[in-house]
Amino acid sequence: MGSAIALMGSPPIKPSSSGTDGYVLVDYDNLLPVFQNLPLASLAQRVSGTLDRLSPGINDVYIRLYGGWYSDLGLTNKGTRIAQETLQFPLTTTLQGKILRRLFCEIASSLIDRKADTLFSTFRKRAGFRSRLAVTLPNGCVDPPNCTVRAVSGWSSGKCPHTSCAITTNDVFSYYEQKLVDTLLCCDLIALGRRSPAPVIFVLSDDDDIVPAYLLAAAGGASVFKLEMRASVAQSYGGLLQRNNVRSGPF
Repeated sequence: MGSAIALMGSPPIKPSSSGTDGYVLVDYDNLLPVFQNLPLASLAQRVSGTLDRLSPGINDVYIRLYGGWYSDLGLTNKGTRIAQETLQFPLTTTLQGKILRRLFCEIASSLIDRKADTLFSTFRKRAGFRSRLAVTLPNGCVDPPNCTVRAVSGWSSGKCPHTSCAITTNDVFSYYEQKLVDTLLCCDLIALGRRSPAPVIFVLSDDDDIVPAYLLAAAGGASVFKLEMRASVAQSYGGLLQRNNVRSGPF
């Protein structure tokens, strides 16, 4: 018989093996659209194949998905959809009736070592603009005298571009932002790196904000991998990570 993926309602008995477990920390909103659009089971299977290529011999795989899952009202629509898909897990890889690997998957809504403390309000609506905008007039504009680029830039300064108008940016604009997400991922990465024995740790993100946590996680000798999706992303810290035993590989 060949290998197969089976959906399980409860974890089976763990097979004996000399390998170690793998943890995959996924910065979900940093994923390329092609990966965000995959069913969660398909994404998990791609993760499993990537781990086999970069670090053969891993036993069970624990995938944690980081994102702004909670608004002030509870789970967001995206959080609800993802949470429902996690009910399919664990998935099992079998060969001739023997379980070779289990794939677990969960939304990361608390610290990995403090599961009881759920972090709510990680997706928030804010008034105004996120930051001040610089302006560059576009080449080929069909109506330069009436171009609205300068008006948009003016609004981002905090108020209406007309000097006699008292309306502020907060009165008319709003945006959504994630809170705690990067910090939560970094804390979990460091915590996993300090476990003894340490699991093999993979981070699926191209976000440079995570670099300090990579360095601390690898400092104690943990095997840490940076999974990369965008070949064109400038590798500003590639040499630093390599010198500190953080390996990388394509996803």
